[in-house]
Amino acid sequence: MQVAPEIEGFNFQSLLDHAKIVKDDRSADIFLATDECSQLDVIIKNYKFKGYGHCILRSLHISRAENYWNSAKLLEEINVRTPKPLALILKKSGPLCIESYVITEFIQGQTGQNFIDYPERFSEKETSNFVDGIISALKKMYSHHIIHGDTKTANFIQSQEGTYVIDLDSSNRSKKGKDHFLKDLDRLERDWVNHPYKDIAIPKINLLQNEINNII
Repeated sequence: MQVAPEIEGFNFQSLLDHAKIVKDDRSADIFLATDECSQLDVIIKNYKFKGYGHCILRSLHISRAENYWNSAKLLEEINVRTPKPLALILKKSGPLCIESYVITEFIQGQTGQNFIDYPERFSEKETSNFVDGIISALKKMYSHHIIHGDTKTANFIQSQEGTYVIDLDSSNRSKKGKDHFLKDLDRLERDWVNHPYKDIAIPKINLLQNEINNII
């Protein structure tokens, strides 16, 4: 277990017992909880046990929770906003990791999915600022050879402090990442093709695509 100073001494099982589920899918559950000691609101992501065969295959690499933890630490180092990583918990059966958790701070703000699903709630300026925040974060990541790996707009949050990058399960570092960077941006662009503010978002995405093609 790795724990940040902000929640040292926390009771993980109690935190989990009192958490509210936010998302439940085949591979991971996401919970919202409040740490009793620090009074911090936190997000808990639980990567589910999917059978020993899957565990054996995953043992060739670090767990998705470890990858998230390492990637979040890396983004902090290069000053890209991401929810602060607070704890990493691995449950093992012998050498195999059968279940893992990563805990991060909870960021209050508008999810990227809201910008996509409810465009009428946001002005042109708000949407433009949000897309600028995404592009700025990705540009800095790419300059440090960091690939996000799942750049749907839902994986960004707009808060009062700025734009946060979330869901770093697939993030990785590569010195030969040009094709991966462009794949990231292609995925981001797909969310905006039929959006009312596509003429705001897509040119910004295309500009970074051109920069990558011409420079990186």
